[in-house]
Amino acid sequence: MTRGPLSLGERVRVRAVRVSSSSSSPPPPEGEGTEKRRFMALQRITFLKNMQKFIVILLLSFSVTLFGCSNRPSGMPALYPCKITVTQDGTPLADASVVLVNISDTEKGQAWAPMGKTDSSGVAVMMTNAQYNGAAAGKYRIIVDKTETEPSKLGPPPATDSPEYEAWSEKSANEDLTQFSLVETVYSSSETPHEIDVGKGTNEKTVDVGKVVRIKR
Repeated sequence: MTRGPLSLGERVRVRAVRVSSSSSSPPPPEGEGTEKRRFMALQRITFLKNMQKFIVILLLSFSVTLFGCSNRPSGMPALYPCKITVTQDGTPLADASVVLVNISDTEKGQAWAPMGKTDSSGVAVMMTNAQYNGAAAGKYRIIVDKTETEPSKLGPPPATDSPEYEAWSEKSANEDLTQFSLVETVYSSSETPHEIDVGKGTNEKTVDVGKVVRIKR
């Protein structure tokens, strides 16, 4: 039996069904190519970040090497690591100044003087001319000194931008404060019995500066 053409109502219902079926169907899954492109893009970003870090580290290392070498004074001898541990009556002495006086070559000793300051453990790392790690080869006397100044009678300084600061600063400069030596004189002078021979390799020595003292200067 041959069916006649659809009525207007039937055509509307068929079109509605087609539209509903089209909108409710799930979107096609992403292709494998899309995932691969995302993975490759992520790899490129990670590579560029790592390369930037590497370049920064390389430039910093090059700068340290370049300026470190160029700032080394002409004629400076080879320097060797040197540490002096200072005790007082068997206890580590902190904040003490340590100076090595070269007695095997007085000319070299004056030009390249190793010095340092003890930390809380009483250890002082020797630095030639206060900035180059180590000391030149030779025999040295070890001079240890530590001082203390009596507190100012002017009290704490006022704010630097206050009207009172200039007057306080002038009085502070002219204030005569008593200083005290906290190390026996024999160890803080050229008469010290402590010596060290510095040479290739690591040079370490522990010295004791006697009893606790507070000598007025």
